[in-house]
Amino acid sequence: MVLIPYFLFFRSLNLMDTKLAVVLMHTVIGLPLVIWFMRGYFMEIPGALEEAALVDGCTYWSAFTRIILPTTFTGVVAVGILTFLFSWNEFLISLILTSYNSKTAPVTVYNFISFQEIAWGPLTAAGIIVLIPVIVFVMLVQRDLVRGMTLGAVKE
Repeated sequence: MVLIPYFLFFRSLNLMDTKLAVVLMHTVIGLPLVIWFMRGYFMEIPGALEEAALVDGCTYWSAFTRIILPTTFTGVVAVGILTFLFSWNEFLISLILTSYNSKTAPVTVYNFISFQEIAWGPLTAAGIIVLIPVIVFVMLVQRDLVRGMTLGAVKE
C-alpha cells in the first residue's frame, strides 16, 4: 500500500525508470532510520563540549565539524554501514520503479529467474559479483566499527 502513492507520484513527474527516482526512494526510506540512530549518538555528547568550542572561538559549523562529528565518527560509520546494506539489498521498490535504464543489483540478479527456468550459472555468478562490493566496503570500515564498539567497553 505504501508503494502505490510513490509509484503514482514518480509516474506523474516522469521519473519512472530513472536513477533519481531510485536515489530519492532510498533516501526517503533510509533517512528516518539514520535520524533515529544518530540522534542517540548526538544526545550522548555533553553540551559543555560544544560550549567549550564556542568559547574558544569556533563557529557552530566549525564546532560541529571539528569537535562533534569526530566524536560521533563511530556512530556515523555504524549507521553508514547499516544504511548502505539496507539500500544495497532493497528489492521491491527498485523492482517497481525501474525497468531497464536504472536497475539495481538485486533486480538484475532477479532477472536470471524466469517462469520456465532458472539460469543457475549466471545467477550464481551475478550473486557473487553483487557480494564483492559489500565485502570490500565492510573490510574498509571494519576497523572503525570494531573500535567504536569497544571504545566504551574498557575502563582506563
